[in-house]
Amino acid sequence: MHNKVKKLKIRFFNKQGSALVWALCIASIISILVAAALAAAMWTHKKNSVASNESKSLYICRSALETAASDIEKKGDSSLLYTEIEKQAEIDFEEKTVILDCIRESEEKIKITAGYEGQDLSIVIEKSGEGWKRAYYLS
Repeated sequence: MHNKVKKLKIRFFNKQGSALVWALCIASIISILVAAALAAAMWTHKKNSVASNESKSLYICRSALETAASDIEKKGDSSLLYTEIEKQAEIDFEEKTVILDCIRESEEKIKITAGYEGQDLSIVIEKSGEGWKRAYYLS
């Protein structure tokens, strides 16, 4: 009797094929969920990578500006960045170049702009009674 019941169950599933259909549906749903999770993870990684590169570029520009501003503050009128009315300098960083544009807008005002990988940042340095001081950043 036990053997007969087993044969009936096997014959029933083979005729209808419902177990195979369910298995394929579940496998398809799992595949779709895994693909969606992978796509979301890749999108998040790409977004974070772009944001990280922008932050890195901004910090590199700011560092170049701070270095140039310190040079003018310490050396004053004898600084190479001050002696020429318009000067462009290149600083190599990690096999890429930061471009510094230094423009003397007047005897008492210098604007320095740094550009790196699409990021531009500027600083204005003004002469006061005691020497040169950083006035403000421009983005």
